[in-house]
Amino acid sequence: MESTRVSPAAARLLADAATLSRELPELKGLIESVAPLLAARAELLETLPGWQGPLPQVEEPHFCQGNYLLAESGFQALAPLLPLAAQRLLPAMTTAFPGLAGELDTLQRGLTEGALPFADLEALALDEEDIRLAGVSPEVLRFVAWQLVKPLLERQAQDLASLIRHLPWTQATCPICGGGPDFSRLLRPKDNAEFITAHGGARHLRCATCAAEWKYKRISCPACGNEEPSTLTVLRNEARPGDRVDACDVCKAYLLCLDASEMIDIPDTSIAMLTMLPLELRARQAGYTPMALQPWELEEPAC
Repeated sequence: MESTRVSPAAARLLADAATLSRELPELKGLIESVAPLLAARAELLETLPGWQGPLPQVEEPHFCQGNYLLAESGFQALAPLLPLAAQRLLPAMTTAFPGLAGELDTLQRGLTEGALPFADLEALALDEEDIRLAGVSPEVLRFVAWQLVKPLLERQAQDLASLIRHLPWTQATCPICGGGPDFSRLLRPKDNAEFITAHGGARHLRCATCAAEWKYKRISCPACGNEEPSTLTVLRNEARPGDRVDACDVCKAYLLCLDASEMIDIPDTSIAMLTMLPLELRARQAGYTPMALQPWELEEPAC
């Protein structure tokens, strides 16, 4: 029997998931149900075409003044690739979210029979139109639309990242698409001297829209810009010192953070986010609101 081939990115993600399931038995069910969906996304990303045609021109003075790369043009059309995304991801979503199986089946039929055009799905995901489909709640429809569209945005962003990698960017929003962050990491700089000088890893924010990463000042709230240390709270998990939540007492927003400055093997970001669910619950119980939602959440974020 021929074995199913798994891409390197998906294989690494599944390996990280297996490791963390053993380390966190209380989250094993969640990790094992969502990991195949995340692996399917990783597989899809590796097979998608990226930006089509010439890359956009970067006007460096304009960009360095805080104007993100796609401010004028936006991403390229996504609808032509959405059938592929639906084919790869909808079965994995049904497995990950069995409670939504009926609505996902109805949505699949709507796409197959043309009741829900893929162009409408793109417009819904990008908040350009309010689309409805009988038998599927608006929340689930928007959730699925976003899950299908997001990998396509990420793939285009991968090609665009090289255009701005060495340009200064000081904003709390994404230098490629202008989106806000959903995660951050503290990473050890490649230059050890810089690491010693910084007394800790450099902070990198990850875009909730296109997954691009960029450096950002460490002592600051990305949601409101607050830089007063006494009003910036860090929630930690004593059993997992790399996991933390950075919260702001001024705007009451929080952001998940992985302190990977001392890690040799850094887990996949999507899996790392899953393991921070207990910290998220603590943050919410303390009155903080997420800056962006995770894939298993359907309510409105803070910003």
